[in-house]
Amino acid sequence: MRALFMFLSGFSHISPSIPLAWALRSAGHEVLYTGAGERTRVVAESGLSMADTAPESDVEAVLVNRPGTQHQAPGETQEESDRIAHLAGMFDPAKIIDARDAARIAETFAGFAALTLDGDLEIARRWRPDVIIHEPSHIGAPLVATRLGIPRVQLEIHLQGVDRFFHPQFTRWLATHHGVPAVEPPAVAIGMAPPSVVPPEPTARPMRYLPHNGGGILPDWVTRPAGRPRVCLTLGTVVPGVEGVGHLKRVVHEAARSGAEIVLAVGDSDLSALGDLPANVRPTGWIPLHELLPTCAAVVHHGGDGTTFTALARGVPQLIVPHGNEQLLNTKAVAGRGVGIGVELDAFTTGHLSALLEDAAYRAAAEEVRTEIEAMPAPADTVPSLVRLLS
Repeated sequence: MRALFMFLSGFSHISPSIPLAWALRSAGHEVLYTGAGERTRVVAESGLSMADTAPESDVEAVLVNRPGTQHQAPGETQEESDRIAHLAGMFDPAKIIDARDAARIAETFAGFAALTLDGDLEIARRWRPDVIIHEPSHIGAPLVATRLGIPRVQLEIHLQGVDRFFHPQFTRWLATHHGVPAVEPPAVAIGMAPPSVVPPEPTARPMRYLPHNGGGILPDWVTRPAGRPRVCLTLGTVVPGVEGVGHLKRVVHEAARSGAEIVLAVGDSDLSALGDLPANVRPTGWIPLHELLPTCAAVVHHGGDGTTFTALARGVPQLIVPHGNEQLLNTKAVAGRGVGIGVELDAFTTGHLSALLEDAAYRAAAEEVRTEIEAMPAPADTVPSLVRLLS
């Protein structure tokens, strides 16, 4: 079987699909990714291959410059506006602008699809895949599948499945620009969220989330027992590049007051804006998060899907300081399951972290979720059923 993987160009979008791609390769199937831009290097770094479908385009400009406004968007019906307002109501009402901006990220995704669509179609025609495997946000994938008559598998990479709020914009884009009023539903939908944290879609097939945070050479201290509670403080892969780490200064110093060992895992970010770091703060370069977290008593992070998923899979209590959009939904899900707490950036205090570290109930709940995830079918167990369904 030949599987064409179509994911948005970004570490956080591609990485959740790597274990399934390698499960297919290990079972003797052929795998190829399509994509564009520097952010797709994770494919090659994982030992897989990618076809660049927009080599002359500035993909970075499209992905970073996300439009947003607190007013009804041009062409947006009142029904769609109400839907976005309802989504905002699931968040803190003070974050309503962020929620509306999240819905308009669909415009960014459509822009990416417009840049890569011709190349995606050409590669699919040349390579002749038996199946297209894609994330819900890649609007070009169902269009390619529909035009070429190729069955598709939709892999839900988000904990919350927030892509459903983008569908009205996606439908309008397909109808307006390509004359496609609708696309066939996927042959298979795969969900990776643990059911006790996020109830699954009724038709989705479960698959275990296996963290893929890249490889690396581990510092000696990572594998040694920590002399005191160790806390990982991270911002994932997107936020540091867009916003830097200066806004974390207060969080870093408040966390250090807890007396824990604070591992500041923000890659190669410039730390000068944080000032002089307390003695118990250990800044570090890139360390695979799935290797670091098992040594930690807690993790403080921004609420991105990859970090949230990895912490759940490793059974580590979470303290989330969300920036907006799906991070707010993830915070609600984590707090609702009792595996962590959420707090606004400006309200973060040492007491929040101390409460997380001292209350054994958070650790117990996190361990329950870890066990739940480990009981879900692994990607390798999913491959035979995919082959049967698509044959």
